[in-house]
Amino acid sequence: MKNLIICCDGTWKRADDQYVSNIEKIARAIETTPVGGTMQIVFYTSGVGTGATAAERILGGAFGIGLDSAIVSAYRFLALNYEPGDAVFVFGFSRGAYTARSLVGMTKAIGLLTPDGLADNKLRSAISLYRGRPRADEEPSEDFRRAKSDFAASCYSDEDVEIRFLGVFDTVGALGVPGLSRQKYRFHDVTLNPRVKCARQALAIDEQRRTFSPCIWQQVRGEDGTPENTLTDVKQVWFEGVHTDVGGGYQESALSDLVLNWMVAEAQQCGLVVDSGRLAKGQRSAPLIVHNSLTLAYRFMNVISRGGQKFRRFPKAVIWRFRGDRRLLESSAEDWGVAIASGAHRRWTEAADMGEPSAVNVSWWIQWLGEHGVDPSVRVEKVD
Repeated sequence: MKNLIICCDGTWKRADDQYVSNIEKIARAIETTPVGGTMQIVFYTSGVGTGATAAERILGGAFGIGLDSAIVSAYRFLALNYEPGDAVFVFGFSRGAYTARSLVGMTKAIGLLTPDGLADNKLRSAISLYRGRPRADEEPSEDFRRAKSDFAASCYSDEDVEIRFLGVFDTVGALGVPGLSRQKYRFHDVTLNPRVKCARQALAIDEQRRTFSPCIWQQVRGEDGTPENTLTDVKQVWFEGVHTDVGGGYQESALSDLVLNWMVAEAQQCGLVVDSGRLAKGQRSAPLIVHNSLTLAYRFMNVISRGGQKFRRFPKAVIWRFRGDRRLLESSAEDWGVAIASGAHRRWTEAADMGEPSAVNVSWWIQWLGEHGVDPSVRVEKVD
């Protein structure tokens, strides 16, 4: 059997960028010829907003145009290459993380086509079936039942397809943009289902752009309060830095390299094989630099967002994942497996001991944990 690795890059991120993201670094580091080991096949898709024309780049980056195409391409790769018993690893950054999570949701919601199903041209109906499925509280129509049954006849069984590892860097909710595109993309299922054996997310403590609302996995519970998914091993770890400090793409990459090495180590424990020499290329031991992503344009958008919040005209995720312009590390008892990287916690503690300003949202989180009877020390993830 083999490992299938899918890498979904972030907005405006490409494999030939001068300073590539952690997604491209992972794709480059995969060992595809392990001697006597597991065969591995890699698929990479560039982020939305990387089209050939200026209009495609602007519209894709601003409104997520191209997201459906990225999901279908990744789904097709799986359908072409998957065999029962294969292990699937899926990685994503930013909207690519949204793509990765939705791809996993799609395989659960409608199934994974076999190569014969592709040959029968069933791929054409995959995204429409995914988009048109009823909500959990709705009864499916007779037309949907027939379409789903016809599609399922060309799919692997639910028990066949295992997502061994889902690793994402700072998933942004509502696709990172307010307004027009949100309604169009609400059909995406980015929750965790039991088919995912191990899920990891790296989150950015210092990101202040309110349109980059973090999309945190939550434990869904039934009417009796029992968790619906007790099978997935989940960690969501907060790291120092802004969005791209976590997902990679800056010249000064010491922070993102730290996150990269943590994510890869977690995936290796699940059977991923990487070339450590290739992974280390381009990594820097320079000082940990937290960049400033809150440009003038985003400051203006934050003002609009805060105004819209008063009238409930912005997504709920923006309202309850932020206090002012600072992200809340944890907002609900349903937030699943949330922790803070040991280095970030250590530097916050040192600053607090010296009475110096530090990440105020970490202070809020420590207080929140105390109010809920949680010892903060058990929420520190050791990151070398």
